[in-house]
Amino acid sequence: LLRRAEGIDFSQLLAWDKERRELVFKVDQLREKRNRVSSEIPSMKKEDKDVTTYLDEMKTVSDRIKELNSRLTKFEERIRSFLESLPNIPDDDVPEGGKENNETVYTWGRKPEFTFDPQNHIDLVKSLGLVDYERGTKLAGSGFWLYRGEGARLEWALLNYFIDENLKNGYEFILPPHILAYQCGYTAGQFPKFAGDVFTLKQPKNEKSIQFLLPTTPTAGCSVEISFFSNTVPGFGLLSRASCS
Repeated sequence: LLRRAEGIDFSQLLAWDKERRELVFKVDQLREKRNRVSSEIPSMKKEDKDVTTYLDEMKTVSDRIKELNSRLTKFEERIRSFLESLPNIPDDDVPEGGKENNETVYTWGRKPEFTFDPQNHIDLVKSLGLVDYERGTKLAGSGFWLYRGEGARLEWALLNYFIDENLKNGYEFILPPHILAYQCGYTAGQFPKFAGDVFTLKQPKNEKSIQFLLPTTPTAGCSVEISFFSNTVPGFGLLSRASCS
């Protein structure tokens, strides 16, 4: 794990876990006492014994259990948040270090050679009138564009080609909602680390009530496929296209 994230300090995690274990032990002891005394109270009533003291004591015990459970929940949330922030453990074959340590595994195809200076894709689509960046910016702000004419038709044709080819290979076509719940981001492995990178609809009461705009189709697809597993055969796959934020 330290190969992925140097300097991780587990001392705080261990301290929280120690507190959690102690709280669990105390709660279990109090619950055992409450259950034992509560089971004895009916018998004492039948014998006309005064159980007022026991009832008051059990109320105090219940209040104490509630207090300890509240503290326990906070420690469990801290522990969960810490563990969720840890990266995946890399495979043994993954080289250590940053991008400078990347290794080429294999190459495919032949790099084309041109007898002219090729344009970058932005200049090319602008010169051919396929994409209008100025109008896109006026409509939605910086970083947006407007497909037009043959550019719009090309975009649509590529989408149809993508859909048709994948349908031939047995994929099921879905169109997910444009708004997702927190659990979708968590299931896809994007939350909580990237929760701040999505567009939320409103300030949530807590992270579980977050609704956000679909950032990429797999964010929804991961949750859909998991729910489909019990009703599908091995090799089942989903195909989707969505306008992502």
